[in-house]
Amino acid sequence: MKSLHITQHIVDCIPKLRIYSPRLYNALARSNKWGIIIMVDVNKRLQEIEREEQLKEQRENNNINFRVLVVDDNELFIKTFISEVSPYAIVEEAYSTHQARAKLDKNNYDMAFFDYHLGENDYIDFNLIKKAAKEKNIYTVMLTVFDDEEVFEKAFDHGVHEYLVKTRGFADIIKLIQKRSSPQSDSQIEEFIKCKFITQDKDTIRSIKAMLTDDNYFNQPVFIEGQTGVGKTLLAEASHEFLLGKHTPFIHVNCSTIPENLIESELFGHVKGAFTDAKTNKIGKLKQAENGTLFLDEIATMPKKVQEALLVAIEKKQFMPVGGSQLVKSQFRLVCATNENMSNLIENKIFRSDFFCRLYRGVVPIKPLCERVDDIPLLFEYIIRRYGNRRIHIRSQAMDIIKRYSFPGNVRDVEDIVDLLMKKQKGRIDVEDLPDFVIKNENRYMKNSYKELINDTIVKMVREKGLAQYMEVHKKMIIDRFVEMHDGKIAKVMEDMKYNSRRIYEKIDVKKSKFKRYEPINDQLTVQ
Repeated sequence: MKSLHITQHIVDCIPKLRIYSPRLYNALARSNKWGIIIMVDVNKRLQEIEREEQLKEQRENNNINFRVLVVDDNELFIKTFISEVSPYAIVEEAYSTHQARAKLDKNNYDMAFFDYHLGENDYIDFNLIKKAAKEKNIYTVMLTVFDDEEVFEKAFDHGVHEYLVKTRGFADIIKLIQKRSSPQSDSQIEEFIKCKFITQDKDTIRSIKAMLTDDNYFNQPVFIEGQTGVGKTLLAEASHEFLLGKHTPFIHVNCSTIPENLIESELFGHVKGAFTDAKTNKIGKLKQAENGTLFLDEIATMPKKVQEALLVAIEKKQFMPVGGSQLVKSQFRLVCATNENMSNLIENKIFRSDFFCRLYRGVVPIKPLCERVDDIPLLFEYIIRRYGNRRIHIRSQAMDIIKRYSFPGNVRDVEDIVDLLMKKQKGRIDVEDLPDFVIKNENRYMKNSYKELINDTIVKMVREKGLAQYMEVHKKMIIDRFVEMHDGKIAKVMEDMKYNSRRIYEKIDVKKSKFKRYEPINDQLTVQ
């Protein structure tokens, strides 16, 4: 008892003994067995203090002021809870209903976690939960090891917002805290759309709001669809900062730029000696994205072998590094993006359908700029302001012509056009000052090069299927599209396509087509 008393005295009164009194510290360490016991306790306490100070500094640096109360009689659970949650919130604990009531009366909290079973024969007072949820307006979560329907119903009757089973670990708890601590007010979302992703398009705004507020988009993979240059990467980065904050990792992987033989190692990591150049262990992108966002850009180019491994990693949040023998766990939010037609890739067995179904849960379609005409003046104004103090004014007649431009490169075209206009020694831009390709509405990319059209995915499909089969399949798809556009009027289809041939009927998908057949004009193939 005496040693315990001395230990407690040292722990309480000289918490930084090693720093401020190294001689006494060393003397105690060399003393009898009681000294050894004392030093073990002192070391343990010093480590706890150091950890607390590090977490406090981290929270201050990241402006974290989200306050959480956890009520549980299990000391080990509370210590683990504090250790896991402290990087994301300020945590206070209570070990009984009485302590919890006192803390709720005295302090304000943003979120409270209540264990259902307190003590051997004691259960949480549901009136306390009601007070927290309804009177104090605290987001309340019930924690229990019992997945009991009766308890579940009673908890929600008293105002509980969420019900979590403790045995499933802390991943769901951390996700919930991250989600609740993120700004989600209407004014903040409006600010996001005004400053981060500029748009007035109602459909786009609706998709972005769902991405930022809907729990399904937070807990499931997000799939951003859109042409090159519409701002998919910008939206992925900005939404990550909005939802999780700058302090959490955002890992951007462009799948199309990584060689096929290296992408598995890049994503999952590898152990030393896994292959010839594996000189050291490597942490993969999935692990680097823990408690943050993994952004897989150009997901359509990912090899099928890696798709299968990633499917398992997404579902189980664990994976095996290349050459490894131990599973690695990582909790991450997944965002994917592509400008490809995924249906074509699945139909041609280049992309796995089960993997696509797993990814295609929270879809955010971004329209091309030519379909968001009202956004064009806003984007021009925004990009002009980025140039600094100099301003130019685009006259209304010139802006009308700009708005009729097709913008094949989307926002990248806006940046290029602004750059050309800013180089002119004029403050007011007239029609004659616009670039020729804008006035003539020409696709400047296709004029000189087919590089943008013949992308890596098409090259891969041709290699796998052969050019003849690739051309045959896509010819049929193009004809079907024109048949659909002209309501089955084949004469109009052939005229529009400049393709007059009896063989056009061989390409139409008869099973899908609801249109009656027409006789072709002639059996000639005309190309202009």
